[in-house]
Amino acid sequence: MNKQWPFAALAAALLVAFAGCNWQIPEEINVRARPQVWVPTGSAVFELSEIIDLDEIAEEFAANMQESDDGFDAGAVTCEEGDDDCDPPVVFTLFAEFGFDTVEFDAGDIPPGFDGFDVGIDGAFDAIDLSEVFGPLPDTVRITEVPGRVTLVTDATSPVRVSLRIRAEWTDEDGFAEELGLVSDGTGNPIELQATAVEPGIAEFNLADVFNARPEDLVISYEFATTTGELDQIESLSLRFEVPFDFTAPSNTALEFDDDDEDDNPLVFDEDIFGRDPADPDEDLDELLD
Repeated sequence: MNKQWPFAALAAALLVAFAGCNWQIPEEINVRARPQVWVPTGSAVFELSEIIDLDEIAEEFAANMQESDDGFDAGAVTCEEGDDDCDPPVVFTLFAEFGFDTVEFDAGDIPPGFDGFDVGIDGAFDAIDLSEVFGPLPDTVRITEVPGRVTLVTDATSPVRVSLRIRAEWTDEDGFAEELGLVSDGTGNPIELQATAVEPGIAEFNLADVFNARPEDLVISYEFATTTGELDQIESLSLRFEVPFDFTAPSNTALEFDDDDEDDNPLVFDEDIFGRDPADPDEDLDELLD
């Protein structure tokens, strides 16, 4: 008599049982010593709202922007009333917008290099903390784009001109100073916007590199200049950027979650693949064998 037949029978029974299962298991997992796993992005798909408190992120982002300058209007992009195309929005998006007060333009504030203008404004926002904008998403997760724009609006029929230059400065993780020209001609010189009642003037930029650096001390500086006559015809001059939560990541990126908040963590396994409680893994062993 073959003494190995009970083991062969058990193996066959397990194969039959497994064949009837339809499990969706990530291609790769990083297991820690505790009964918790990190599922690498790219191997599984989760609803963002299930793993991140979006309201909390929007509130913190708005608070950080308004701490920099209380003139910022910031938060999460919401749908316009009656707009069914974005209910809910396809991509969760933060925004920040600042309207410059043209009353602050002054003849003594024309920045160097702005020739042919007689009034201007030169300033910077206080440091903005971006270190916690992405919640538990690790540094290897990269946001694809942070589109921004400066918009000049007028009701004049003839063109109204504003010359401008905007740059970003921050400290990287190694303590080195970084600088990025957001709006310029590519060599550091200002550009000129023109607007009419029919067509606003728009200068676009991208803050993705800055947000991916996640600095605690982002400073955005701005320089504008125009003429007195054109200044009186400006209806609005604003800066706005948006942060769509649209990411790319290498296949071995692991989402990092707070160990103290396991009850709300969808990536914590309460049972192993056999349905057993990790605290008492042998509890259902007899039932499994049966």
